[in-house]
Amino acid sequence: MRIHYSRLQKSLHWLHAVLLVCLILLGVSMTRMGEGALTNQFYEAHKSLGIVAFVVVLVRLGVRIVSGAPPYERALDPRMLVMAKAAHWLIYGLCLLIPLAGYAATSLCCKPVMFFGLGPLPLELDGTQALMKRLFALHETAAIGLALLVCGHIGMALYHRFIMRDGVFERMT
Repeated sequence: MRIHYSRLQKSLHWLHAVLLVCLILLGVSMTRMGEGALTNQFYEAHKSLGIVAFVVVLVRLGVRIVSGAPPYERALDPRMLVMAKAAHWLIYGLCLLIPLAGYAATSLCCKPVMFFGLGPLPLELDGTQALMKRLFALHETAAIGLALLVCGHIGMALYHRFIMRDGVFERMT
């Protein structure tokens, strides 16, 4: 019986983690910069990386559904297990919702996304400016929620590693 995630699952997890950190840093930075070429580059990088992160989370979900998760070495408190599973699936859900909301909002207000400068991606939604504002608000609010969940995820991983020492942390390392 395997007690660790597969090498592929670990690689996708850590790639996704790096992408999320970059997206959060770009998102916070670009919204606080004045208008200009650098700001536009940050927005385009944010959109392109968001698309990559969306594809990575789809692959992660597919691999997770097919491969499952390894069992825990020791029994966890049932409440902790329920909260951990809920947090993981909420993270997956937000990682799908956030780029979809951002993509939809961008399609209602802005010129096409240039995927890493290689070419435009189709953005063909129709809607009102009010809908665009609601989608951007959803994108931002969900991103803040995701950032908080990720901080909690990291905190719990460190709790399991250094306080509980129960093997949970080692499943992904």
